[in-house]
Formats: sequence, C-alpha cells, structure tokens
Amino acid sequence: MAKKKRKTGQTEDILAALASAAISEMEGIAPLQNEDGGHFQIYISDDKVFADININALFGYNVPELAYSIQTRVKRELEYRTRYTVEKVNVNIVSAIMPI
Repeated sequence: MAKKKRKTGQTEDILAALASAAISEMEGIAPLQNEDGGHFQIYISDDKVFADININALFGYNVPELAYSIQTRVKRELEYRTRYTVEKVNVNIVSAIMPI
C-alpha cells in the first residue's frame, strides 16, 4: 500500500522531535545546518510511521553500522514512546565531516 503524504502536522513534528532526541547523543553524527528542521521527515499512514533522516557522518566511523544504529534506535524509541508502529526508517548520509 502506498503511503499517503499529507501536510506535516503537530503529530509528525512531535515524532520528529522524539527521533532527534533519540540520536542526539550518538557518536559519529554531526548536526546538519538546516534551520527549517528538514533533516527529519516523518509520514504517518494507517498508524504506521515512515521516517527519512538526513545526517552528516563524522569521518572514521563505519557508515553502514552507523546507519543501522540510527535505524534501530529511532524505531525502538518511537515505538516505546508512542502507539505507532515504525514501518521504515531511511537514513541518508549527506556528507562525511572531517574533524579539525
């Protein structure tokens, strides 16, 4: 079943904030410089959540392991804190940041 896109509402904003908090203290992630909060896109369809997360990875971290850790942490947190089932968490690595 295709997911229905709708305007971002308060529920999606809350889920995005929960997802952000879930990964905020993870090692290997650098914040995106995006004022509109567009690095977390949340869609809800039939009580199922679909999440698209865009991040910067720090150079030297294993990208597949980092992406998997983000997926599992976001899924676990959202399902624990809400009534929704997380169907999919897509992690997009925007860039690799070299430490100075």
